[in-house]
Amino acid sequence: SAATKKTYEYEGFLQNFEPRLHYAVPYCTGVDTGGTPSFGLLHNRVSKPILGSSPYITYGKVTEKRVNPANDSANDGHTVYYFHNESGDGEYMGAAPNNIPPYGEDYHMNLEKGMLIKQEVFHDNGTLLSVAESAIMENPMGNRTYQHFSIRDWGQNNFHFVMLKQVGNDVFFDVVPGSLHPSTGEIVPPSCTGNCIEVLTEQEATARIIPYITETNTEYPLTSQQNNTEYRNGIASTTSSSTQFDASLGYFPKQTSSSGSGRTLLTEYTYPEEVPGEPEMDHIIQQNRLASPVMVKTLESGTTPKLLSTKKTVFTEHNGMYLPHKVQTAKMGENLEDRSVFRTYSNGNAVEVAKPADVSTLYVWGYNDQFPVAKIEHDVTYGQLDASLLADINSTTNETQLLTKLQQLRDLAVLDGALITTYTYKPYIGVSTITDARGDRVTFHYDDLNRLKHVKDMDGNLLTENEYNYRNN
Repeated sequence: SAATKKTYEYEGFLQNFEPRLHYAVPYCTGVDTGGTPSFGLLHNRVSKPILGSSPYITYGKVTEKRVNPANDSANDGHTVYYFHNESGDGEYMGAAPNNIPPYGEDYHMNLEKGMLIKQEVFHDNGTLLSVAESAIMENPMGNRTYQHFSIRDWGQNNFHFVMLKQVGNDVFFDVVPGSLHPSTGEIVPPSCTGNCIEVLTEQEATARIIPYITETNTEYPLTSQQNNTEYRNGIASTTSSSTQFDASLGYFPKQTSSSGSGRTLLTEYTYPEEVPGEPEMDHIIQQNRLASPVMVKTLESGTTPKLLSTKKTVFTEHNGMYLPHKVQTAKMGENLEDRSVFRTYSNGNAVEVAKPADVSTLYVWGYNDQFPVAKIEHDVTYGQLDASLLADINSTTNETQLLTKLQQLRDLAVLDGALITTYTYKPYIGVSTITDARGDRVTFHYDDLNRLKHVKDMDGNLLTENEYNYRNN
């Protein structure tokens, strides 16, 4: 097939962080008899960029062009993406220092920062083909106000020390603030007097404690809205969907979608806390695994909603872990039927999955159970594989050796005729090789910054290539 190439143009660059490990604020330590103030430095340490939890870098507009690799001329249209990228007060997201005595933090409820506003797809002749828009809206009805604890850096209380005290035969600890040296601004530990045994400094123990502050916040039910419009022969066709957020649950219970034909579908999500009587739900709730739906229903909206489909996940206990046992589905009001059955697990990873009237799919895991390195489709069970070879594959991290072991897996007599796909990885970077059922291998190559550079086939031919170019605005 002909080679393809994409180029990107960026507009509205915004850096949403200040890369400092600490910051110091001038602090008045006193005034002499002549009225002249003296100053020290109040040190605040931060463990994250100090402009809150925004994405580090955002752009207001990105244009993706599909071009001719030979001369970079546009030959297959382009796509334009618009993002929320407000500056000023709107740039903050999450907790950010306010630099106002006593040097606390303000919380900015900026859920849209970095999110997609609109996507436009154009033909190579400039004709608009489709538009996708999204928004998050607050519903002022049904809001709830609550108190919670947050962690703050506060003025002179920024550094505390643990003081060990002895009372009789018992040793207790107390949290005692340090003080600012009047000229250097350094934090001075408290004196160890009275029944004090020792003051633990930060070099000797984790002695710094930041006070908890009680705050009051108001949350509103949120609705995420998406509109997609396609243009064909000058006629627009729009599909809309909205997702509601339930603040009391903390999840999305309902999603509504409608098309130009006037048909509206409603998707309802059920979470563990809503069905505590289901098998193993009590254990899943105790483990705080609350945000993954265990049942999804799709209905057609109307005066009396019509049930179209149901999908349910049933859990089971496996070596002290509570994992999916099977996925069941049903059409209309029919009884639930098994669609996928997780027959076997190994160290929490699914290794044998079956579908009704179909061969099993086996998964072999490697890199000490971190990544799947083989997918096997064959009429065989996981227990029929060579256990010693599986252990060697899982413990091998050298790619050359792992490829040899995976070839030995392919050569097992019990897997004669199986469809086998194998994978190797560069841990924490990405996939390194994929070898398909025919034995054809593609390799993934990365640059010094661990970004995907290019992909080659087994003969060394270039399949895809990425170029990264940056410029100052």
